[in-house]
Amino acid sequence: MKNSNTKYIHDNFIEKEIILSHFGIDEKNFDELIEAKIIPGPSYTFEISRKITSTLNDSITENYTEEYFSKNTVVLIDKYLKSNFSFEYGKSNFREKFKKILTNHENKEFAYNNIFKTTGIDEAKFDENFEDEWDFYINGGYGICTLNATEQEIVEKEIVVKKIMKLYNDSLNRDLNDEEIKELISLDIQFNKVAALFAPYQRINSSRGKYLDQLLKKNNLEERIKNYE
Repeated sequence: MKNSNTKYIHDNFIEKEIILSHFGIDEKNFDELIEAKIIPGPSYTFEISRKITSTLNDSITENYTEEYFSKNTVVLIDKYLKSNFSFEYGKSNFREKFKKILTNHENKEFAYNNIFKTTGIDEAKFDENFEDEWDFYINGGYGICTLNATEQEIVEKEIVVKKIMKLYNDSLNRDLNDEEIKELISLDIQFNKVAALFAPYQRINSSRGKYLDQLLKKNNLEERIKNYE
């Protein structure tokens, strides 16, 4: 029987062997794509120990691992197999899309402690924040935090989380007023369009668990708290 964490990961991520079978590529070539940072690494890894016994009064213990990836990994590998792009191209393309989405966002001032100046974006601060985001993405982190680990979702989540945190901090010692309740409901909808639930054991430490869930509980909106299926 699967426990809640295992079920969540099995339901929302793709196991490595399934990806290999889908594309007909071997494990060595797949691992090389990760090492070259063409695709993100696994978001979750199971380290499994299985003891086998028999009626002959013998036993053996087998140890193995299973790796689980964002579903968007399939899209990335498909693109790679069609164009054989380099790490440099992949990162540069990601950076360009990321910057364009961020720069054109109507609420960009909430992102990364407002890296925008009256004359435009602060390039040095952008580069610093982008490198952090890229490292988190390529190591599989955004496979956990967002639904599809795309540039659009990363930007959207950054902004909506900062808005939720502001609302949370502004109302630490009071309930929300009617306008703020409407804002909270809107933010909840926006958040759920891009943000994953996290595995149950992680939720309490996620932005959803620390801020959004708490705001909804505090303001009698428990019915809006997103639960596991």
